[in-house]
Amino acid sequence: PARHSLTYQGHEWLDPSFPTLQPKLWWNPWSGGISSGLAEIRPHSLAKETTKADFANLIDNKGNKWQGIKLSTTIEQNEEFKGLTTHQYFLTLPGVPILCHVSELDQQTGKFFNGKVWQSTAFLKSDEVMENNWVNLQDKTGKWLKLVAGKDENDLSGDRNLIVGSYNRKEHLQLISNVENTMREVYINKTVMLTGAWEKLNVPSNSTQFTKPNFYIFTDTVIDDKAQYDLQEICFK
Repeated sequence: PARHSLTYQGHEWLDPSFPTLQPKLWWNPWSGGISSGLAEIRPHSLAKETTKADFANLIDNKGNKWQGIKLSTTIEQNEEFKGLTTHQYFLTLPGVPILCHVSELDQQTGKFFNGKVWQSTAFLKSDEVMENNWVNLQDKTGKWLKLVAGKDENDLSGDRNLIVGSYNRKEHLQLISNVENTMREVYINKTVMLTGAWEKLNVPSNSTQFTKPNFYIFTDTVIDDKAQYDLQEICFK
């Protein structure tokens, strides 16, 4: 259950396994693309479950109508999480170069989810030559650090801004999310460029709950922190 394509002006930005699941490094199987799920449900276990796709609309707390695709995965084979259904939404706003990735948990396991880690990951690759890809990170002090993919292994947290691009593209992809109670990370080695956001959830049984949304914005400038507040406050109920 993942999004395998994200194009802007005819150019692909994701690194997926589509059309066939396959091992990659320590992921087995590896889907790539953009996806989210409980950290405790491993890829091998998740691959055994059933996922269905449908079109969907959601209205956020500011009245915006988002449109896109919903991937619904029902957990039936994993005994510990049997009764959980997750809905991943990949949504856009008409006329705006932005993707919203948010998930909804329908928790019917009979157990209380106490501090369960929900992880959202994106395998990005805006240029086929891995060494042409880069990530630019901004720390709490405002200092920027650029990491070039395809060389050394790096694993860093993103305190403020996170931008992904390539030397052959004018535009870049800026990732924005609500940083409260979440952790953002970038992992790069010779073969992958991965961004991640982690959130701890407390979800009673017989209830539904949305996660915090992650936004992927195509732009040729850097969106300043102060201009991100309205976006970071968006949520779904």
